[in-house]
Amino acid sequence: MKDTQQHFEELVSHTEAYVRTTVEIARLKSVRATAKTSGKAVSSLIIGLVVTLFLTNLSIALALWLGHLLGAAYLGFLVVAGIYLFVVIILRVFRVPLLEHPIANTVIKNLLD
Repeated sequence: MKDTQQHFEELVSHTEAYVRTTVEIARLKSVRATAKTSGKAVSSLIIGLVVTLFLTNLSIALALWLGHLLGAAYLGFLVVAGIYLFVVIILRVFRVPLLEHPIANTVIKNLLD
């Protein structure tokens, strides 16, 4: 009887250790996925900031050049603003397939990877 009691206690002890280890592994995987996703998000934001600065300077240069060609600086800025308006309309109309689905898929892939 004592042998059975001892085996049962060992089984309970091993089961508790297994559950603790499984919970710890799940926690570590969650932390890794969160860190990876956060790292990618921050690096994407930094790249986005640099691209925004580049596009701002490029837009000003394009507007000034078009203004020179058209004879008035404000006309160049209006043309560039019209281009941006067109891009906004396209992005608004095709928002789901162009923006939402790729972003959602990337987040899911990073969390499950």
